[in-house]
Amino acid sequence: MSTLVAQASAQTRASRVLAFVGGFHLWMAFAISTLLIISLAGCALTDIELPGLGPWAIYLLVISAMLLPLPAYWYEKGRADLLDSALTLLWALLVRLIVPILVQGAARLRMPLQDSFFGRADEHLGVSVPAIMAWTAHHWLGSVLNRSYAWVVILLPLAVLLPVLAGRLKYAKEFLVANLISFAIGLPLFALLPAIGPWRYYHFLPTQSQTASCELPLLAMRLTGTYVLSSQEVGVVCFPSFHVVWAILFAAALWGFRWLRIPVALVAAMVILSTMTTGWHYFADVLGGVLLAIISILSAKRLTQPTQTIRRQPSGRRPVGLFLTTLFNRAKSGEQQPGAARGQILSQLSDLPGRQLIIVRYRPDHAVLAPDWVDNDADIDHTKIIWARDMGPAENEELIRYYGARGAWLLEADVIPPKFAPYPSRCDGQLVVAAAQKMGNSAWRKAGTNNAE
Repeated sequence: MSTLVAQASAQTRASRVLAFVGGFHLWMAFAISTLLIISLAGCALTDIELPGLGPWAIYLLVISAMLLPLPAYWYEKGRADLLDSALTLLWALLVRLIVPILVQGAARLRMPLQDSFFGRADEHLGVSVPAIMAWTAHHWLGSVLNRSYAWVVILLPLAVLLPVLAGRLKYAKEFLVANLISFAIGLPLFALLPAIGPWRYYHFLPTQSQTASCELPLLAMRLTGTYVLSSQEVGVVCFPSFHVVWAILFAAALWGFRWLRIPVALVAAMVILSTMTTGWHYFADVLGGVLLAIISILSAKRLTQPTQTIRRQPSGRRPVGLFLTTLFNRAKSGEQQPGAARGQILSQLSDLPGRQLIIVRYRPDHAVLAPDWVDNDADIDHTKIIWARDMGPAENEELIRYYGARGAWLLEADVIPPKFAPYPSRCDGQLVVAAAQKMGNSAWRKAGTNNAE
């Protein structure tokens, strides 16, 4: 019997950890592990030598030692918001480390170069990259556009960091998933349809950067024999243009910041145009990048929507989904501010016998930066009142069963005024009467709440 109890306890702890981490991060852990396995298998199959595994191992150990204690600490403190942010940044870093290996493995397949195909495609479309370059060479706008080509190095970190720092993890997660999808589609296309660049078809003189960062590395990757893994992978993908993909993904990631929309759209457009004004890409590459970005964004939104719903309304088991208040306050959001109403509810429920559980329900359009009603002490299981976010009837019932001895309440926070009542499945007439007597109708209204009819 004791063994069964111990096993059940272990399963409960494991389920708490899994639910606290969230479906998105479990999915990302699986995706990153799959990418790593494919990368290592690709190196073996394409005869790529990984130089100095010792320094790489030390580097990974140092990064792990720096990052892993923080998620563990935030888990123990119930800080799901900070754990969410740390894991999102960790996945972004790992993707950045793994993708170069995949790119070089794709190049090592040594499929025939397709510069003639892309050049003829541009001619059929009536677009000439040399003509565009000639126009920009004699126009001030051309010099500005040419400089913007290198901005993508700055845009990629911003697309992750700004949403994370602003508490809008939804956009950072969509950006990560969209990148994974674009790599899953784009890298096989690059492997099947490799090309060097427009200068190869149109026979104009490439720049030193185009020669050193694209042509020579790509030709070296295509040589027979053992190839030593290098860091020169960024500029070797011609079709589809990942500069275009990243510019659009960057704009999508920051589109939720209304005050940034105009500059973000302008910067993204400049980077897209610069792919041809600098002579780095064919027009066909640009079209391929636009199409790939659209597919990736739509797919990422579809894939992350369920996990975003869960994380915004996470599980309430200790400390499953018990979020602390958000770091940012959007005063002009028009949403109800918890403030005095929350304090009044706490004060009145504290007078009731026994411990209480309040499930907070937000509307689907609840502002991410709006102040959060959910705020708990570190020792959640022993606190008088626990706040948890609503995550649907089935999960809520599971949460209520876990805290079976507690009174269960439902707070509809985005209703004006907020509606507060016993949770429907626990509507005990005596409990309602006792609560009404304790709190009083005037106090109830003063707290900014309404009883359920």
